[in-house]
Amino acid sequence: METGKEDEYLSSSDSEEEDQSSQNVHLDAMQKRRVQNENFKALLSKHAISMTAEDVKTAYKSTSTHFTSTANLVAEQDFAAVITDPREYQIELFEKAKAHNTIAVLDTGSGKTLIAVLLLKHILQNELVDRGLGKPHRIAFFLVDSVTLVYQQAAVLRNNIDQNVAQLFGAMGIDLWNKEIWDDFFIKNMVIVCTAEILHQCLLNSYIKMHQINLLVFDEAHHAKKDHPYARIIKDSYLKTDLENRPRVFGMTASPIDVKGDVVKAAMTLETLLDCRICTTSNLMLLQQTVSRPTEQTWEYPMLGAPFKTELYESLHSRFCDIATLGKTFRFAWDASSELGGWCSDRVWHYVLTEEVLPRIEGSVSRAIEQSLCTRRSAKIEAETQRLREASELVMKHKILSPHSPNQMSPKVSRLCEGLSTYFGRPTDTKCIVFTKQRHTARLLGDLFMHLGIRNLRPGVLIGVRSGDDAGMNTSFRQQFVTLANFRTGEINCLFATSVAEEGLDIPDCNLVYIQSRGRARHPKSTYAQMIEADNLEHETRLEEVRFAEAMMRRFCECLPEDRVIRSLDSEFDSLLLSDGRKRTYTVPSTQATLTYHSALSVLARYASSLQYEKEASPQVHYVVLPSSNEYICEVILPEKSPIRGFIGSLAAQKSLAKQSAAFDTCLLLRKNGLLDDCFLSKYQRRLPLMRNAKLAIDSKKTNEYDMISKPAIWNQNSGTVPKVLYVTVLGLTPSKTLKRDHQCLILLTREKLPNFPRFPLFLEDDVETEVSSLPIKAAMTISTEHLEALTTFTLRVFRDLFHKTYEHNPESMPYWLAPAAMDSGQIEECSDPFGLINWATLTFVQENDELFWTVDSPKEFLLDRFVFDRWDGRYRYFTLQVEDSLHPSDPPPAFMPPRRHMDTIMSYCLSLFKNARAKFLAGCTWDQPVVRAELLSLRRNLLDRMTDQENMAERRCMICPEPLTISAIPAPVAASLFAFPAMMTRFESYLIAMEACDNLNLAIPPEYALEALTKDSDNTEDHRGEQIHFRRGMGKNYERLEFLGDAFLKMGTSISLFAQNPDDNEFDYHVNRMCLICNKNLFTTAKEIKIYEYIRSQGFSRRGWYPEGLKLLQGKRSIKKVSNEGKHSLAEKTIADVCEALIGASLISGGLGHRFDMAVRAVTIFVNDKNHLVSSWREYSTLYTKPPYQTGHPNGFEIDLAQNVEQKLGYHFKYPKLLRSAFTHSSYPSAWAKVPCYQRLEFLGDSLFDMACIEHLFHRFPTRDPQWLTEHKMAMVSNKFLGAVAIQLKLHTHLQYFSNPLQSQIALYAEEVREAERESDGQKDFWVTTSDPPKCLPDMVEAYLGAIFIDSDFNFEVVEEFFRKYILIYFEDMSIYDTFANKHPTTFLHTMLSTNFGCRNYCVKAGEIPNADDAPTVVLAAVLIHDTVVARETGSSGRYAKVRASEAALEVLKGLTVIAFRESYGCDCQTEKQPEMPEDEVGTAM
Repeated sequence: METGKEDEYLSSSDSEEEDQSSQNVHLDAMQKRRVQNENFKALLSKHAISMTAEDVKTAYKSTSTHFTSTANLVAEQDFAAVITDPREYQIELFEKAKAHNTIAVLDTGSGKTLIAVLLLKHILQNELVDRGLGKPHRIAFFLVDSVTLVYQQAAVLRNNIDQNVAQLFGAMGIDLWNKEIWDDFFIKNMVIVCTAEILHQCLLNSYIKMHQINLLVFDEAHHAKKDHPYARIIKDSYLKTDLENRPRVFGMTASPIDVKGDVVKAAMTLETLLDCRICTTSNLMLLQQTVSRPTEQTWEYPMLGAPFKTELYESLHSRFCDIATLGKTFRFAWDASSELGGWCSDRVWHYVLTEEVLPRIEGSVSRAIEQSLCTRRSAKIEAETQRLREASELVMKHKILSPHSPNQMSPKVSRLCEGLSTYFGRPTDTKCIVFTKQRHTARLLGDLFMHLGIRNLRPGVLIGVRSGDDAGMNTSFRQQFVTLANFRTGEINCLFATSVAEEGLDIPDCNLVYIQSRGRARHPKSTYAQMIEADNLEHETRLEEVRFAEAMMRRFCECLPEDRVIRSLDSEFDSLLLSDGRKRTYTVPSTQATLTYHSALSVLARYASSLQYEKEASPQVHYVVLPSSNEYICEVILPEKSPIRGFIGSLAAQKSLAKQSAAFDTCLLLRKNGLLDDCFLSKYQRRLPLMRNAKLAIDSKKTNEYDMISKPAIWNQNSGTVPKVLYVTVLGLTPSKTLKRDHQCLILLTREKLPNFPRFPLFLEDDVETEVSSLPIKAAMTISTEHLEALTTFTLRVFRDLFHKTYEHNPESMPYWLAPAAMDSGQIEECSDPFGLINWATLTFVQENDELFWTVDSPKEFLLDRFVFDRWDGRYRYFTLQVEDSLHPSDPPPAFMPPRRHMDTIMSYCLSLFKNARAKFLAGCTWDQPVVRAELLSLRRNLLDRMTDQENMAERRCMICPEPLTISAIPAPVAASLFAFPAMMTRFESYLIAMEACDNLNLAIPPEYALEALTKDSDNTEDHRGEQIHFRRGMGKNYERLEFLGDAFLKMGTSISLFAQNPDDNEFDYHVNRMCLICNKNLFTTAKEIKIYEYIRSQGFSRRGWYPEGLKLLQGKRSIKKVSNEGKHSLAEKTIADVCEALIGASLISGGLGHRFDMAVRAVTIFVNDKNHLVSSWREYSTLYTKPPYQTGHPNGFEIDLAQNVEQKLGYHFKYPKLLRSAFTHSSYPSAWAKVPCYQRLEFLGDSLFDMACIEHLFHRFPTRDPQWLTEHKMAMVSNKFLGAVAIQLKLHTHLQYFSNPLQSQIALYAEEVREAERESDGQKDFWVTTSDPPKCLPDMVEAYLGAIFIDSDFNFEVVEEFFRKYILIYFEDMSIYDTFANKHPTTFLHTMLSTNFGCRNYCVKAGEIPNADDAPTVVLAAVLIHDTVVARETGSSGRYAKVRASEAALEVLKGLTVIAFRESYGCDCQTEKQPEMPEDEVGTAM
């Protein structure tokens, strides 16, 4: 009886100790998270109580610009306060210039060039249309007055016009060109920027005729007088051409007249000379609202003294005054002693007589002597040359006094020094230009102020290019541009310049100007100072003349006829005081709030400001008022973030009335769409978070108990009956290296045929990776009762001997049977005879022998290579190795053996009986039996994964006696393979359940991808680089990579469907509708309905879970706890949603019959479960799309030319060129001119297409990388920074149609920056990383182009992939260079610093909305917590920006900390914490 009790006790040792320990392994990690969450909740509540209105404003301020590049900052400074978008006067001037010849009279900085660019684009579009109709080719000329401006204006045009723009100036050797060269040049280019004299000579030489020109642009048109080339072109060629063949003329100037006397007569003369009509604004104050005006100052200095001879001057003059070549320098040095001071007078000789300049002067002297009639010229040349060298030596030896010495600076220079010191004596952003009349003066002052060393003043010199300069003043065009670039970036902040900087050159914001007209003073707080001599009548007169010129300009504007004046809308106010009956009003019944024509403008302005988001300039409403017949029509263009993009109003008699009417109707439209509340306040800021968070988000951390399928349904098919037919599956093991023990092939017999499972690895013996293969045999096997009995006996014997489970012998309940194979798996084919594959001899032997018995007469060999087990304790199973003759059963166990309760003798060690039964056995046993060396098996080991360190270190050597144990009749090689069967069955059943899920969804997904998509191997699988909580080893790949892939396809599929079915929706509606389709909330809801959670594999290998169900257990009970939890598992809602995306990814890899995307499309339809996505194949997307009228309209010549140009660049031929035009039309371009939609719809589509191409490439190219790595490297590919650079590299930016002055300059600056970065990169493909962020329109147009070719190709994704391979992949052949790209993001960088540098694991970045009133703007608080300390906290208008700010603040706090200091400050012991250890009996022991 005691034996029976002992048996019951020992059976209960088959317990859940290892399961309990596994639950405790990561308890600390979960506890840490709970603490962090509670700390953050408390912080959030505290912040909500203390938050003020000022905090809300702070949250919505733009982020710090310390990461912004120089060029980007310059762009902001250059244009922030100029003309943020086309003004009314620019639009109307453009319309007038389209209709007739015009001279635009606008002040510097008011956007004349923008009007010229718009006019050029308009003329070129018409030209291309005419060429398409077969008319003769014509070209446009942009004429300037200097070579420097040729470079500048050509660069501007190239960045804004998509046709060939050429530049010409005399130094290019064009005098040698013949007629054929000129003809070829004119054919290749549509726009030519050149100095006027070149065109004049071409016309005179008949290289080109006036009727071959379609537009003449005169920059600085006021030069057209007398014999200036501007005037000669008009007189000699233009006026002699018939009226119908003359080109359009457009002049630009800030001052049309520069004479005294009759203003009207002078203006009329200029108009007559250029055959134009002058147009300007009616009031200078109108321009002053948009163009910066400087503050005027007069800096008076004492009267200058008379010129004097310095010591150096006197020495040189006494010996060398007769050298004619030095005459100009002597005169300048003499005058400079008075004007500038002795220092500058002496310094000028260092320019003239240096080693570099001396050879040129000697050449001049030689030429002069050669041309003279004197005799002995050679001797004279040699003598004069020697004298020049003596003069040079004298200059070099002379020591120039300090500038601070007496008489070294004139009163004028001293006053300039005093003035500059006032501005630059402290750190400042001031930029200054000092204008001089002579080039020497500019250079001398630059040197002087360099020597003076005024703190914070960085001088530079800008002088014109002059050929044949012998005085050491040569400079190149490139040097000019380098100087300007340095001035732009602030490397130079004080520019000493001649008149080269006075007209036309694009010089950035300057807030200090001396001695020149105010044109260059563009900064909003600029100062214009004029220096005059005290009591100098000439200087005072000159100052009065400047003021007179301004008054004359005002008189001129007032004298212009009405049709020449661009009036502001406000000027019509008096005429708009009409009866209220002509103006509509609208009243909200519930609040009595009233909308009027006048208030509508303010309502729209408030609405626009509500759209401001992080890092964005304040959005504005733009009104484009255009004439139509004798009336006006206004188009309202709302900011890009607005769901409603704009509205075209009704015709009105006056401009202001048209504007107000359009604004009124736009407000009604916004109200109709729920964007204005009952008080006409914007609902956008409240609607967006509501839509983004409440409607779309789910609680990613919230877990619930869900049903879980534990066993596949196939085991229940035909169960409860005695089978007549069985199906054979051959199980083979192929080790990567030779195993120490032989393993025999196994046969698995089932009632239904099993699929061909994918191969997978097991780790046998000492972690030898061994591949498991399964081969279903095609033919079924008819089974007799006798054979079925043998199979049942063998299978139940396996459960008893190997796994300590005794089941009732009942074939009707058996789901499957096991048997040894008669041959190796390599010899078996699918068509083999199933009966002959089974080793029936072994089955019969096992059936006839319940166990093998050792006797004292048994030979030693009987005990070798046997499988031996303890019938009373399931933990002890052995394979015998050899007999140890040196040991006796009465000897104590060797020290290396695993400890047990009884360690006195080897015999006692092997015995599991207790008390009386033990004593009785030991008294009657044979003590003269052999001791056998054996290997102890670890039945708790998970063979689906490599051994843990503890398992690897566990001792498996044992010494045993045969009598206390049972020798199994199952051969050792068969037993060795059968010990791997639980791991095999665990994986097989997971495959079967995954396949059931796919069958229920009607998705044909291979088992390996199906299981991967449904595998969750930890409680935080999605936290790719965090500490895994409750990680389950050996489950294979989890869903995270497929979820990464499926997420991209889900985004693309829904984008295509929405675009195809709703071609007229705006971009905002697309985004909102797509978010509703792809959000986790929607996916979770669908998944819950179809019970996806049942199929998710969240449990790892269990040594109990693999047993077949339906069999009655007779011995070896299962744990009560295990039974109670069976069929349930805890899942987060986000996990279930992620699995849906993973199944979409698995469907994508699985392909389809008609198209490789077919299965993925079907999966999207299943999980989205919405009317907006009902297609079941890729081809069906195109059937949803109805081509809009604009797409199928007949393209004009401009659109055909655009398509041809882009085809030459990118290789794709457009069937519908209007699609391409739409892809390159910016939202700022008025629809009245565009005739096609802006690119935003196509950009929405192209964005998802490009994402898919990038992600699919990364997924397949890097099969072992985790989603975190893939996401970080995808960020580089899809970043705006990269795509902006691509747009420049492919020269797409020249095709963009827009109507925005700042955009024009920002694109030009960015293009220059990209090209410069590439030049300096030495061929490196990541040059773009160093550039600033591009104007967003550039990456947008690349994505819009992809959307356009996709639609044009009838939804052919291959064209997108071809673009990716040709133009994107070349930058990412070496992905390692982008390893740190994502780390530049503050949050990612903080993660790397804490985890890698400091070795900390107990930290988090939390974000949450601060509770507030319903109508208050959303404010999000983010905090960085390290252990229990809040390191930094910041607010923002979204979680994303709040986290960025908090991370930046935390990085600043942690900056400079050593590891030791960090640990002391935050009590961090993560690096030294011991990992939770498994219990000792968990490792290296049998059951």
